Amino acid sequence: MYAILALAITQAPTCVCPVTGQAVNDESPSFAVSGVQFRFADESSKNLFAKSPLETLEVARKKGWTVGISFFDPVTHKSPILSRDGKIRAADLNMIKAFSTYNGVIFPFERPRSKNQFERDPASWLAEPKQYTLACPYMGNKSPSVERAVGYQDVEGVRYFLCCDTCVSFARGQGKNADYSESKKSGSDWVSLFPKK
Repeated sequence: MYAILALAITQAPTCVCPVTGQAVNDESPSFAVSGVQFRFADESSKNLFAKSPLETLEVARKKGWTVGISFFDPVTHKSPILSRDGKIRAADLNMIKAFSTYNGVIFPFERPRSKNQFERDPASWLAEPKQYTLACPYMGNKSPSVERAVGYQDVEGVRYFLCCDTCVSFARGQGKNADYSESKKSGSDWVSLFPKK
């Protein structure tokens, strides 16, 4: 008698174009807002979205579409995306163990426990400050873009994007103190998908 072992495999979620609702893939045009990647059926759809992302996203949400993928685990504040070129691809998603979808956006998690924490109260994990800066408060380095940052830390109304894994450890209280005052000088307003109330 043979025992059959069934393995549970996490199926990587997929998105559609937030303008047309059509299927998209790794070759589709992309555009990122607030650390979330969107892909589009064509360049004209991308340009339309870029002009009014919040309004377009709201329409897509009302239609029940899943249209974006976050670069960050909202619980650990770290990016589980292996590619560091500012793009999320199917190969990146296949390496991630847990996902959750909220308001049309897929969120990746470093571990299933983080997903469980998130799903108890998604809105509280996603509330974003009004300002952000790419200047890391620990090393003083500047991330090329939000999407290429390794993680982030929210302090006193500013989201500080972190330049490396070492700085993520520092943000978790493991070592070096931050110089928020210097980094905050480069802070600016951004288009927030989940603004703090």
